[in-house]
Amino acid sequence: MHKDPLFWKENINNFEENGFQILRVLMTILDTSSDARTLAVACYDLSQFIQCHPAGRIIVADLKAKERVMKV
Repeated sequence: MHKDPLFWKENINNFEENGFQILRVLMTILDTSSDARTLAVACYDLSQFIQCHPAGRIIVADLKAKERVMKV
């Protein structure tokens, strides 16, 4: 788990590559994993994206990630 704020600040724009593919992978993990630690890391990464990306909340809402997180 990447907890260093500098990591998120330096890498947040990488999430935009390939149509936000990294976010889509995180959502797939939320849909398919049953491992508690894996789910916790995916939720944490999504929360960091929301906090660090200027449009993070809007992008996550557009991808309907909140619904998936609430099912965890």
